[in-house]
Amino acid sequence: MKKFLFLSLLGFVIACKKDAPIPTDNGPGVAQKIKKVWVANQVTEGGTVVFSKSGTNNLKAGYSQFKLDLANTSAASLTEFDGNSFKGQYELNNDKTLILKDLSPMPTGNNGSIEFTITEVSGSILKLSRVTTSAKTGGQAVSYILE
Repeated sequence: MKKFLFLSLLGFVIACKKDAPIPTDNGPGVAQKIKKVWVANQVTEGGTVVFSKSGTNNLKAGYSQFKLDLANTSAASLTEFDGNSFKGQYELNNDKTLILKDLSPMPTGNNGSIEFTITEVSGSILKLSRVTTSAKTGGQAVSYILE
């Protein structure tokens, strides 16, 4: 009987476990912390660092022009490594997902939106991982460290 109660309690505790919070420093919420213009510090495609702001032999030097403008409450603009720019809106979903939507011109194959998972917001750093792959990166997963 004790074993049954212990296992039942253990199951209850596991079921009630919440997702680990996004690492953040103390201060304003995620919505306020991301409200600025971000540039690439380091970009990884498919597990390979293709750009580092301090690098001299970057595989994709075009990321030096990457810019994610979230300075307005909901308006967004994105300039990608190839120089293409998109304007639209942005929203946060549970402080974990950044969604750029109603983008114009419409990015190829994305129905006008691009989603990122926010993995860290601390100090002047924003770490994102793109949820969907892009044909521009050869279908590789892309992670960004922005500043």
